[in-house]
Amino acid sequence: MAGMDIRKNGCRDYKPKITHIVEAFGGGVFAVMADIVDRTRQDFDITVLYGGRYCTPEGFERYFDRGVRFVEIENFTREISIRKDVKAFLEIRARLKEIQPDIVHLHSSKAGALGRFAVPIKNRRIIYNPHSYAFLNTETNALKRFVYKTAEKAAALRNCVIVACSEGEYKEAVKLSTDVRLIRNGVDIRGLGAEIERLPDRPFDPANIKFCTCGRITAQKNPSVFNEVAESFPRHQFTWIGDGELRGLLTAPNIQITGWRSREYALTCMNDHDVFLLPSLFEGLPIALLEAMFLKKLCVAFDVIGTSDVIYHNKNGYLCCGTDDFKDAIRSILNGGPGAGRMRDNARDSVVTSFNADAMAESYRALYTELMADTEKSSANYTRREFVS
Repeated sequence: MAGMDIRKNGCRDYKPKITHIVEAFGGGVFAVMADIVDRTRQDFDITVLYGGRYCTPEGFERYFDRGVRFVEIENFTREISIRKDVKAFLEIRARLKEIQPDIVHLHSSKAGALGRFAVPIKNRRIIYNPHSYAFLNTETNALKRFVYKTAEKAAALRNCVIVACSEGEYKEAVKLSTDVRLIRNGVDIRGLGAEIERLPDRPFDPANIKFCTCGRITAQKNPSVFNEVAESFPRHQFTWIGDGELRGLLTAPNIQITGWRSREYALTCMNDHDVFLLPSLFEGLPIALLEAMFLKKLCVAFDVIGTSDVIYHNKNGYLCCGTDDFKDAIRSILNGGPGAGRMRDNARDSVVTSFNADAMAESYRALYTELMADTEKSSANYTRREFVS
């Protein structure tokens, strides 16, 4: 790595150890983490502590370099469970003592909370990506939001760098901590370009428009609004690429649910549709939206943190303040509203210019280097802080 001279007992070829901890090992979080790991693996010795989810890709190891190690945390669960969370904490603590990482990189709320307390306070090299704060979900009851926010405030007292993936998330993070950085999520432009070459071209035909979305069918993604919109346009096909515990809310007869399929299938399915819908109640910076924009799909989304950092209304997509706005945007598209071609071109240009995985990974590489260099200042020869019990 250019400019990086990390030693252990004078050894120049020592690779610093990075341990990624992620409970939400699926969807957009998985894609972002895979891109970071893939682009930094040559300079770091990487281990991933993960929690298995129904949305974790089957055979997920194939998305990573063979040198990356994986350790499953058996008691990782999405929901709060005191018994399982304590067990997960102890598992993480034990694994960290075995691995002795130089940097711990935490992804999403559960890993962020447990991980920050599992790492001894003497270790100052911790990075936390919220990937959208759970307390921003207005559909969650007030008590849960209070618990989530209190947990974030308490964990923020630990010595840690919080990395926001969008401007909106950054504004929330600085309310919790003084050490916050902004590194925008990105997508694999080269990989997507190669995928597009194998996909058939789908001309945009206002008379035969199909709608889709992609992700977990959870309260965050607002399936009830997706269903209401589908019911309002019964002559058109709506597809939900993914699955989840709230699939029972998708009752409109013109909705197809694909279930969890491979990433290649998801891209092919997305390419076979014309309009990407995202009625999410909150986001970090949604990877599926960036991929749809790169595929030059017309995108219609609720105006929330994450989407408003990507879409500029009537320039590269549509931002909506409510369900009626959502339906009006769709009517405009179906009626051949002006500027569709321009918005589709602008959507891809936005991704290529501002949301590239190479630039994202390079920013993380620089942050890792900075954290390691801070350690060197306190020691002529780098000595790793040991994880003590």
